[in-house]
Amino acid sequence: MPTTRLLSVQTNAGAIWSALASGATDPVPVPVTDPATILIWRQEHVACFRSLDPEEADTIALLIQGIAFADICARLVFAHGEETGVATAGQWLARWVADGLLRHGAASRHAAFPLGAPSVREQGFQARRGKIEQCAWLQRQ
Repeated sequence: MPTTRLLSVQTNAGAIWSALASGATDPVPVPVTDPATILIWRQEHVACFRSLDPEEADTIALLIQGIAFADICARLVFAHGEETGVATAGQWLARWVADGLLRHGAASRHAAFPLGAPSVREQGFQARRGKIEQCAWLQRQ
């Protein structure tokens, strides 16, 4: 999406941006041993940023590509177990909503990434639900 970028940095750029935003003394640029990922997006006309842990960075990259949130949840449950996976998905979702990163339809066209297309499992459920509703309609006739 045009309003969202993931930036891989090999310096303390996040700390520098935070200092500039808060009016604090600028830290000296230094290289870091592990590259970091910074999420950059717009809320209305304000540029926002924050550092991401590697797992959230990978997840947001998938969301930008259009993966369904249900598939994100399934991945988290597979990686961390049901309790932790669901809790992580809920925490991320709450933060993404608060940050204005999600969009659905024209009303939120300025958000950073879509909720994603229905997963294969959701598409199957929707198809079965449609057939059930069609059968119920036929029985009423």
